[in-house]
Amino acid sequence: MAISLQLIALNAQHSRSIPALSGSNTLSHLWDYLAEEVFDQLDQDSREFLMQCSVLDRFNHQLVSMVTGREDALARLVNFNRHGLFINAIDADEQWYRFHNLFGEFLSHQRQRLMPGMEDNLRERAVEAWLAAENPSQALSTALGSKETSLRVKVLLDHGWYLFNHGNIRLLTDALKTLSDDELYSEPRLVLLRAWLAQSQHQYNEVGELLEQGMREMASRDITLKSTEQGEFNALLAQVAINQNNADRALELSEQAFEQLPTNTYHSRIVATSVVGEVHHCLGQLSRALPLMQQTEKLARQYEIYHQALWAMLQQCEIYTARGATQSGLDILDKAEALVRNYHLEQVPLHEFMLRLRAQILWSLNRLDESEALVNRSLEVMSTTMPPVHCLHTPLWQRSPCSRGTG
Repeated sequence: MAISLQLIALNAQHSRSIPALSGSNTLSHLWDYLAEEVFDQLDQDSREFLMQCSVLDRFNHQLVSMVTGREDALARLVNFNRHGLFINAIDADEQWYRFHNLFGEFLSHQRQRLMPGMEDNLRERAVEAWLAAENPSQALSTALGSKETSLRVKVLLDHGWYLFNHGNIRLLTDALKTLSDDELYSEPRLVLLRAWLAQSQHQYNEVGELLEQGMREMASRDITLKSTEQGEFNALLAQVAINQNNADRALELSEQAFEQLPTNTYHSRIVATSVVGEVHHCLGQLSRALPLMQQTEKLARQYEIYHQALWAMLQQCEIYTARGATQSGLDILDKAEALVRNYHLEQVPLHEFMLRLRAQILWSLNRLDESEALVNRSLEVMSTTMPPVHCLHTPLWQRSPCSRGTG
């Protein structure tokens, strides 16, 4: 820890210096100091208010009101901030606050020690508050801190696909890992979501296995898929088939998905459209593949399924490049980069593929320095966003045994 920063924070509230601290007991000494010189000096009502607030890593008065049930939340926050009680405004309008890191950790420790019976209730209130603020990612992060797994199941069922479509890959993966088999396999939507997470992280060899395992486990629990659910599974199975270069099977499954899916099941219908485009791409029918990928991008943007829009744009780039329209391919990549930036898709593995694809094109144009810089960026993205994978995506025209035409 940065002791100097802690001392500055402490001295902002107290003029007296704290004892010299060293060794492994530093944190214990600091917390003892905070307890004796700060926390114990407050009235009981204020202590409870601060401990309740500490379930939130950042907060405004609306969130605090929902968590604490107090109508004077704003006045209290302003007062604590004015008196330097380790609450910092984090925006220019002083609407949002957070605790100093050390004090926040201390309050969390105190909350769990002094109010253990309130922990799950506070977490539930915090989750509801974040959902009311239309921030499901913070809601799920908060639910992960609860021992009550049903809380995160509810968030996953109600908002899992929204989070997936907005690139919250790691958060969803972490949440699903905490569920029991009964919680996971009793909900087809969660089985499908787990498989899509593997697909989105290029764990191609695992997707089909996860779906097969899910089918077995659901059957053992007497869970039968509805027609719409079967269509959603078939859309992903079509993607698995194209991953395996089985174009005929991919086309068959896509057609089944279209028949089973209602028109308002946007995600899976978009996926099925994308797969049909990939089939034509694989077969070298580029003039048929391109409009399907353009349609996929348009629909994915319309329904805010941004990682699918990014995938369709990268496919368009490959098609343009295969047809010799290199500049059009680069123009598509410019749009793709804007999509990544605008919708915070940096943690989606397709970001790495986007950089690598541009590097390949620039290398073919003998722009070697630019290509090398992009490869280095690609490696940086891979090291921070991608788990170990068995198979990284390579362009279809490189990995497919199908013949290529000119379209």
